[in-house]
Amino acid sequence: MRLEVKAMRVEGAEIPKGIIGKLVRRMKGKNSFRASDITDIALAQLEEAKIQSKAERPYIAHRLADRMIQKARKAGVISLGTTDGERRSWRWVS
Repeated sequence: MRLEVKAMRVEGAEIPKGIIGKLVRRMKGKNSFRASDITDIALAQLEEAKIQSKAERPYIAHRLADRMIQKARKAGVISLGTTDGERRSWRWVS
């Protein structure tokens, strides 16, 4: 399976395909990543694109990162492992 890159709605905010693509590239880019890495990138992208919603941007960024990880896990393209001692992080597997 592969992870589909398409626009999505999160907490009333329309997240464009470009932002989703950047998050997927980050997940693929390094050996491993943590949810906070994806949240940080999402927050920067939301602020740059001036995405507005009733919810605060940091909350939207957290929800977006969570949804991206859930979709990737369901598609079978990431797995949870341990790196850096006891720190758990996600790894792109396909």
